[in-house]
Amino acid sequence: MAQAEQVKPYQVLGGSTYGVEAATPRTSCAAIADGLKLGLNAQGTPDMTESDALLAYLEKNRIEARTFEHPAVHTVEESKALRGDIPGLHTKNLFLRDGKKNFFLFVTDEDATINLKQLSRKIGAKGGLSFGSPDALLEVLGIRPGAVSVLAIVNDEQGRVKLVLDKKLTRTAAINCHPLSNERTTSLSQEAFAKFLATTRREAVYVDLEEDISPP
Repeated sequence: MAQAEQVKPYQVLGGSTYGVEAATPRTSCAAIADGLKLGLNAQGTPDMTESDALLAYLEKNRIEARTFEHPAVHTVEESKALRGDIPGLHTKNLFLRDGKKNFFLFVTDEDATINLKQLSRKIGAKGGLSFGSPDALLEVLGIRPGAVSVLAIVNDEQGRVKLVLDKKLTRTAAINCHPLSNERTTSLSQEAFAKFLATTRREAVYVDLEEDISPP
């Protein structure tokens, strides 16, 4: 697969150079304080430099990660075909809301089949679950569909999104997710992922999709 052979590590954090040819990111996480959300530029469109800002944030907080650059992917099938051989669990991310307008970010394995009714019971959603709108996604997590990622939780400074993780994530050596760009995949060890959650001061709720819960 010719395209897969072009995939290369974009960076290795925790001691080595940052970015391609040690490029210096033009934006930092301080942009949040100026009213910008990571993943968007001033015009509200996806901006790779904001992905750079997230990677710089990881580096600044000594959260070791490897990030790979690849062609843009929009589906699980495209991701498998174009990302190359990146070890670990690759995530699927669902931005959801319940009937009371509570928001959830559910992160699971890319091959998982999701039953929203069952998931709703597991996480105590009120009034059932549905997908959050692109506008809500932009407002709350500062990203657009196609680049939804657990790493976007860094933008939820008000804690409006409840982070829900599949227990499968605890049984893999590496967790792979988009760093606010669908042209990159960032790989985090369990230790690094736990440090990311601690740094962003987020507690996650873990659920087991394979555990059956009968309706009341």
